[in-house]
Amino acid sequence: MRATWRTSCGASTTAFPHRTLSVDVYRIHDRRFHALSGFGANARGGRWNPRGVPVVYTSPAYEGTLLEVLAHMEASHIPRGHVASRIVLPNRRDVQVLDEADFPDWSDRTASRDIGRDWIESQRSLALQVPSHVAQPWGRNVLLNPRHADFDRVRVAEVVDVGWDPRLF
Repeated sequence: MRATWRTSCGASTTAFPHRTLSVDVYRIHDRRFHALSGFGANARGGRWNPRGVPVVYTSPAYEGTLLEVLAHMEASHIPRGHVASRIVLPNRRDVQVLDEADFPDWSDRTASRDIGRDWIESQRSLALQVPSHVAQPWGRNVLLNPRHADFDRVRVAEVVDVGWDPRLF
């Protein structure tokens, strides 16, 4: 099944056609690696990419990033060595949205990896907003494509230690 794509900007960019509206997204990662490396997803694969295809997983909300990390943890202890990065995408129009109505079986890993690989290889957009499996039904993640020609315009604006609440563990 082919996915349908749309931009995420809506009327906001047409109301101010000369203004570019940047987008903040968030990522929690091992401090040993740069926030935009895509190393982990490239090495292991993920819901939206097969192994060997780099992508950077982010969330439009910091809380979503926390939830994604917690869902993938195997231990019940406070993780050490993680930092949170606030990443700025240069323009809201750089984000496309996966239309779930045309992709009802998105939670199937094989199908979602095929969709992700197609999006990455097509270089259709710098970023793709996709459903979050752990934050259904409304949660979203934003994938960043390191192979996109405009990826060098993405910047890490801030890096801070993660303030893990011990009650989560």
